[in-house]
Amino acid sequence: MLLPAFRAAGFDRFVTVGSAGGLRARRFGERAGFAKIAGSADAVIDDPDVDVVVIATPHDAHADLVVRALDAGRHVWCEKPLALSFDELQAVDAAARRADGVLFVGFNRRWSPAARLAREHLDARTSPLTMIYRVAAGKVADGHWYADRRQGGRLLGEVCHFVDTCTFLNPSEVVSVQAHPAGGGGVLLADDVTVVLGHADQSTSVIVYSSARPAGIGKEHLEALAGDTHLVLDDFRNLTVGGRGVWQGRQDKGHNAAVREFHRRLRNTGDAPEPDFGLATSAHVLAAAAAATATTTATPAAPATRSSAQPADRATPDSTSGADVATTPNAAT
Repeated sequence: MLLPAFRAAGFDRFVTVGSAGGLRARRFGERAGFAKIAGSADAVIDDPDVDVVVIATPHDAHADLVVRALDAGRHVWCEKPLALSFDELQAVDAAARRADGVLFVGFNRRWSPAARLAREHLDARTSPLTMIYRVAAGKVADGHWYADRRQGGRLLGEVCHFVDTCTFLNPSEVVSVQAHPAGGGGVLLADDVTVVLGHADQSTSVIVYSSARPAGIGKEHLEALAGDTHLVLDDFRNLTVGGRGVWQGRQDKGHNAAVREFHRRLRNTGDAPEPDFGLATSAHVLAAAAAATATTTATPAAPATRSSAQPADRATPDSTSGADVATTPNAAT
């Protein structure tokens, strides 16, 4: 899904793709039209022909590769999650502050046409907002990476998308985070989890993430209520406000629009960017994991000042030497 979106957005040269083993990168690179195949992440990042690095690796490699690419002077697109611990997030934040390059995290739903229109309607509210975001994610096969603590599980690996969508639809500061996993194994191995965000404007966002997937319903359903406002976003196919349909179309979760925005930022470096949603969303999700681990409410802070303690049930990640990195250089001008 990424490469077609990058091509459509105007990235017209695909220079280097790499992995530690090389065989997978070679097969992918030949199929996708990359000019060079590299045998390591460093070889990709250090390639002088590369301007933009796209990180779509196992999750436990993301933060380290982001820091290395930013420090090398590259622009970076990183697939979610950005980090799996507060230590990693602080390192990324520090690298982003000292870097000249753009860091963009692939939280795509906020860029979908339905979400952008929903935000316009919700911005007009005059009372606190209650949002309920139900996700029927379905079961995963035995041995799936969601069952690996080193990759962050379903909370850090997917629920982060829905946290980001809620904080886009209600940009009021998040002042409290709770997470309630169902079943044993800890929050990072839970297939079912509820996350509650408290906002400074007295609003509440509730994300109900379930491994159930009954027939006849879409994966994602968001309902928002505030005063006389009632908004329903159904699986990014339909948006209704007050019972009236205001948008309908093919499912569009914003993948192409997100890449277009990344490309725009590279071309218009003088434009004032939106607030750094990638770092903030990551802080909220890590706070949820910490809250569930400690069975207390966590209050997120800015990444640069957050405690470096990591969730108790997260294992130390393995070496990142086997990560695959795809890169796309030279944003079109």
